Amino acid sequence: MAKKFIKLTTIRCFPNNDGQAKSKYGNSKWKPWKDGSPADIHLRSEASYSVQVYENDDGTLGINIAEVQDYESSDSIADGISQGGLKPVGDAINKKFQPAAGPVDVEGLADDDIPF
Repeated sequence: MAKKFIKLTTIRCFPNNDGQAKSKYGNSKWKPWKDGSPADIHLRSEASYSVQVYENDDGTLGINIAEVQDYESSDSIADGISQGGLKPVGDAINKKFQPAAGPVDVEGLADDDIPF
């Protein structure tokens, strides 16, 4: 089963230069934003979340919060192709790399023929 990460918000934290601060980073004026504009953010107890922390080049920290959802899909390379002329190429790649319908007998195959 695949996982889908739905971005909820990003938080930017700045280094605390105040010698009395117990935390190394903070942001006392942070407001919730989503998709480039102010928005309410709701966290649910039954949902799972992914939290990632990044060090930015300017010495700040970026914190990303995303909801994790399980889903089943059959991803297709051709789905992301917007140019009509290249769609057949994506379809051909999908056909070539479709998972095998059953077990593959690897005895007698050369290394180049093994599908993994």
